[in-house]
Amino acid sequence: MRLILRMLYLTQQDFIMGPDLAGGFTSEGFLFKNMFNLEWGSWSGFAASSTVDIETRGYGNQYSSIAGSGALETSNYAVAYVSGVF
Repeated sequence: MRLILRMLYLTQQDFIMGPDLAGGFTSEGFLFKNMFNLEWGSWSGFAASSTVDIETRGYGNQYSSIAGSGALETSNYAVAYVSGVF
């Protein structure tokens, strides 16, 4: 339940990607899994985001939608990054 509320109440330019080690987040009854590596500070799987940056390229903009919004112009959306075996 805690992760559902965090997903619904993301502030502008915010994201959730797993450092709480919860293993993912739930939205609309769907589980979006992720893994976080505390040693490396890296993650793999899904992140919830409300960040929008249509100009910055690369790793520094990994949580943003290059389109400027989520599907159907939503302000919150999921992004995926797969690294190694998930």
